[in-house]
Amino acid sequence: MDIKPTPFEFHASEWWVKPLAMLQHNWTVIDDESQSVTVYFFHDGGKTKKPSGFVFRSKGAEKYIAIVDSLSFSSRSQAQVALLENGFRKVAVDDFFAARQPKGIVFDARHSEPGIYSKQGYWIPEIEA
Repeated sequence: MDIKPTPFEFHASEWWVKPLAMLQHNWTVIDDESQSVTVYFFHDGGKTKKPSGFVFRSKGAEKYIAIVDSLSFSSRSQAQVALLENGFRKVAVDDFFAARQPKGIVFDARHSEPGIYSKQGYWIPEIEA
């Protein structure tokens, strides 16, 4: 029996990427269609690092990509500045990375992931002047 996740709805049209090492990247999108601005993070390929609790016994797991962390901001411009300060850059249509961004049905796996940016200290907070 499959235990597939519920699709996660958000509104974002542009991807950001942070190259970490050879063929290893972190990805993010900015969702600013709700009351707050949320940045959602994805591992390369959209996979989880830890078991998410969902079971894909049949073909189809490759159709899903996992949100593994998120951060909230007061504005889109604040989110963009913070992403730039943390080594992310917006992916342009003709960019090398445009064809490599995670694709598929998005689901929320933040409950099983260690929070690489929100909890583990890999996020450099905005420096106040």
